[in-house]
Amino acid sequence: MKDEAPIRLIIFICFSLLLMTWEYFAPAYQQFKKRWKRRVINFGILFIDIIFLRIIFPSSAVGIAIWAQSKHFGLFNYLDFPPWIEMVISLLLFDLAIYGQHALFHFWSPMWRLHRVHHSDTAYDLSLAIRFHPLEILISLLIKAFLIIIIGPTALTVLVFEVILNSVALFHHSNIDLGKFDPILRWILVTPKMHRIHHSSHREETNSNFSFNLSIWDRLFRTHVQSAKEGDDNITIGIEIFREDKEESLWAILTQPFR
Repeated sequence: MKDEAPIRLIIFICFSLLLMTWEYFAPAYQQFKKRWKRRVINFGILFIDIIFLRIIFPSSAVGIAIWAQSKHFGLFNYLDFPPWIEMVISLLLFDLAIYGQHALFHFWSPMWRLHRVHHSDTAYDLSLAIRFHPLEILISLLIKAFLIIIIGPTALTVLVFEVILNSVALFHHSNIDLGKFDPILRWILVTPKMHRIHHSSHREETNSNFSFNLSIWDRLFRTHVQSAKEGDDNITIGIEIFREDKEESLWAILTQPFR
């Protein structure tokens, strides 16, 4: 677990480069609006998130899992299940929790103010996956910490979940087209076309397709939208009140929840 940070970083860089190459040579949609400026700003937000989190909450989710195990916190520290069953159940519970957290951030006004930073981007590509306000990242980590203490997963399970979560977020925010495989894959996983509907400017579509990894949660809780009402190829991305150029600076994005 001491190699957690480099493992996650290497996977993040490799997967990002793969998807960015795919976006460059075979984009699903042509997006010319200040593409590189957006990416620089979004990666700048990621850098601020990392610094902010390390200052306010130095321990990672994996570190919290190691601490919880040492204190015998959590359900699985008292159940004698095979390790692979514990991992599968833990991953499913974490994925369901991310679905619930995502819905909460949409329907509770104070949380929506933070989360709308992610939705205010007016274009859709891989860099959107890292555009989250630092306070939302902190709250998300606190929620994960609470779940870890309750569930008691191993540190390896948490590392696997973090890698999956980051990789899937990059995947379904990327500007790629899976073609005929999309409707098949969507029965199991969230695809870029499915999640793109979630970034529609129409609020009823924004408040749908909350799943991050397994798409079953949206079907189970009836929040799944199959197609955008404007057509999947004509979705207007973003939030109407944040379309002016002045809203696209790093300072405007970071102060947006308080305005």
